[in-house]
Amino acid sequence: MTTEGILEWQDTVNDLNLPFFEAADAVFINYTWKEDTPAQAAAVAGARKHDVYMGVDVFGRNTYGGGGMTCDVALTAARSAGQACACIFLACLCSLHLTVASHTLSHDNH
Repeated sequence: MTTEGILEWQDTVNDLNLPFFEAADAVFINYTWKEDTPAQAAAVAGARKHDVYMGVDVFGRNTYGGGGMTCDVALTAARSAGQACACIFLACLCSLHLTVASHTLSHDNH
């Protein structure tokens, strides 16, 4: 939601959502942010940069770093800007792991 009353993802902290952030304990940034977004959001958040949680879609839907087994790319980018991440769809890693393990086991039996 923006200050103009429009539902429009900002993927960062900016003038269109800053009043909401200032009134809340924290903000969860949508997972479609870009490489420079954590630093930009931290600059706008100032002393409250630790209250900005960068979204990471572990399934990898348009998420920085690609998700899956490369989630560390997004986690590192957020951490380097002094922020944490809010990871969604963590079950996909379990599913991926089980699929790989099952595939490996089936090949071992041949």
